[in-house]
Amino acid sequence: MTYHGTAFCGTCKSADNVVGTHNVCLGEDYDLDDKTGLGRSFDGIGGLSGGGATSRLLVNYAEPYRSQILDYLFRIWSLIKILKVEIGGDAQTTDGTEPSHMHYEDDENYFRGYEWWLMREAKKRNPNITLIGLPWAFPGWVGNGENWPYSFPEITASYVVSWILGAKQYHDLDIDYVGASISELQVWHSKFDFKTNKTVLFQNLRPVKVIEGSFSIELDVDEVYTFTTVRNGHRGNYPDPPTSAPFPKSYKDDFDVSGNPYFSEAPNFADQTGVFEYFTNLTDPGPHNSTLRQVVTQRPVTWVADADQTISVIGDYKWHDLMVSCDIYMEAVHTGGVFIAVRVDKGGGVIRSTRGIFFWVYADGTYKVTNDLRGMTVLAEGLSGTRARVWYTLTLTVKGNYASADLNGYPLWKNAVLWEPRHGWVAIGTSSFELAQFDNFAIEALA
Repeated sequence: MTYHGTAFCGTCKSADNVVGTHNVCLGEDYDLDDKTGLGRSFDGIGGLSGGGATSRLLVNYAEPYRSQILDYLFRIWSLIKILKVEIGGDAQTTDGTEPSHMHYEDDENYFRGYEWWLMREAKKRNPNITLIGLPWAFPGWVGNGENWPYSFPEITASYVVSWILGAKQYHDLDIDYVGASISELQVWHSKFDFKTNKTVLFQNLRPVKVIEGSFSIELDVDEVYTFTTVRNGHRGNYPDPPTSAPFPKSYKDDFDVSGNPYFSEAPNFADQTGVFEYFTNLTDPGPHNSTLRQVVTQRPVTWVADADQTISVIGDYKWHDLMVSCDIYMEAVHTGGVFIAVRVDKGGGVIRSTRGIFFWVYADGTYKVTNDLRGMTVLAEGLSGTRARVWYTLTLTVKGNYASADLNGYPLWKNAVLWEPRHGWVAIGTSSFELAQFDNFAIEALA
């Protein structure tokens, strides 16, 4: 088969209006011939949900706006024909961490995170959409002691296959390709006229016949053609979304979810190292029955420099004066450590170097205030009397150049002097990859 087209490469003129020596191919015809064999067929335009956070906040959108966004992405008339999702590996993979379906070798849960939900929503709108899964990183146990997932291929293969089987068993999702024999294509035409500003977008033209697998069309300058097998396609149309609003200055979450929550992660938190999940605390049937728990206990296999501590951020990056409180519970005896923080200035692949004001308490009965996540710049330290397996309430207040904090309502330290950073997110986390719980989280942003 032969494809015919017209190339428009433009002309080059010198200052005295003489055509230069550059090759001119304006209106020149060209042919593409498959006599030597066929190349890969075009599978369609794909969308990617991965890198730790590209779709993290979509699940928190209010209806009907969330469904409208999903319609734009995946309805049968959408251009997106392929959805590629991250197979979560409990590790930082550019913008955050996504939970694995197997935190540990003897652990399996196929409802963690939001990728299962996103694939179901895509299939609901377009049953023929292609689904692809790819691990960006792996839980530490997959490396079997190494920071490399392919030294023990049988472990890695079993891990990935379990995700594929889980997708089918628990969500009726086939992770595979689909195709069809094509005899006619619907045509959508766009023309970007930058000189007269008379741009035409997605104009529906007559269908083009596909004869023995080929068709011919002539292209003009600044034109885009979209070819699709969808016969009833049309442009999406919804009312304008509400005006963007800042993160609420007063925010609370008691992590109290009954039964099996729809999502495993609390809304609006963005894990940067470690995984923070809803947890039912069977040892405390009282006020801390439902909590948020950091669950990764081994450094993951990853290509990004995850922090040595776990951390999840939330809030408005512009905040500078605020008060944060949270109930915390250290599970690691003697070695446990937990923090709350404000003015956290970095995330993603540079999370190791993030700064802020970090208020730490430890299971050995001490506390520390640092200007960085690594704990290298100490602003204050002393005895706290804290120990593991006891609930404590931490409160951190920052105003201008001064910070102070309470432990169970009593001042532990005050007026620690700080200069940088001047603003940033709020965060919670642990001093290592360890189990710890959080409850009754609250923010009051003053400015």
